[in-house]
Amino acid sequence: MHNLNLQSYQLVTLAACETAITGNHTIITEYVELVSGFMGCGVAHVVSTLWTVESAASALMMIQFYQLLQQGQSQAVALAEATQWLRNITNAQLAEWYAGKIATLP
Repeated sequence: MHNLNLQSYQLVTLAACETAITGNHTIITEYVELVSGFMGCGVAHVVSTLWTVESAASALMMIQFYQLLQQGQSQAVALAEATQWLRNITNAQLAEWYAGKIATLP
């Protein structure tokens, strides 16, 4: 992987459950392997997970994260805001959010 030139990539997102974990290593080794591989190839930012997360929750957070990026937020701010949004959203608000997304589909 270190032979790749990925300097044109500003962000790599590994949104699946425990994507930073690669085997039976210590937490530092697990995290460093995949993320450091991308960063060593020139990627400016990598978002990944070190813990078990529900697929639906991960998908919602990633949708919100990318929408905030499209609105001009920095990667760090968008990630923090998307995480807070998911943490604080109520069932009623989530139902309304889903309805809004469904209404935009062709």
